[in-house]
Amino acid sequence: GRRHRPPACRPMNAQPGPTVASLRLESFGTRHARLIAAARRHGADPAGMVLPAEGMFTTDDGAGIHYLEWPGLTTELAVILLHGGGLHAHTFDVVGNLLRQHARCIALDQRGHGESDWTPGRYGAEHCAVDIAAAVTQLDLKRVVVVGHSMGGIGAVEWAARNPPELAGLVIVDVGPDLTTSATESINDFITSRPSYATLE
Repeated sequence: GRRHRPPACRPMNAQPGPTVASLRLESFGTRHARLIAAARRHGADPAGMVLPAEGMFTTDDGAGIHYLEWPGLTTELAVILLHGGGLHAHTFDVVGNLLRQHARCIALDQRGHGESDWTPGRYGAEHCAVDIAAAVTQLDLKRVVVVGHSMGGIGAVEWAARNPPELAGLVIVDVGPDLTTSATESINDFITSRPSYATLE
């Protein structure tokens, strides 16, 4: 039989565990309803929209990277989707559904975002390029189009500049090759000015 383990002690100032309400926020039904609502909001046909599978891989420098992959055609062409700062891989839930019949669609949670590891001091474009390279190797990708939004676009340019043989295309959204201080400050102000709440509910 299995041995019973006593519950771990929690410090007096620790946050309480999940509640029924917070667990429902991450239920399959709730996540699927959010996907359908997002499709409708963006004018996409919600019929056939599916939630992605999830996985993890580890980079050469030890970072655990979480990714999403939408079921679709088995093809040599893959699309890697990279979100901007303050976002996560689920940003591409509708896009992944729309493209999954044309290519293998994969979205990464970038370091320090979503379910990927935090790697203090290692968040630059060069680290994003390392993560893309690890995805290509570990997911056995042969021909890759990288789509990078904002922060993800900067990392995508860094990876493409290395001229990897798998590079089949590059799409950069909402960012250019040169960043100005005023532009990065306005983005930071936008992200950090969002309200925070005492509890998930």
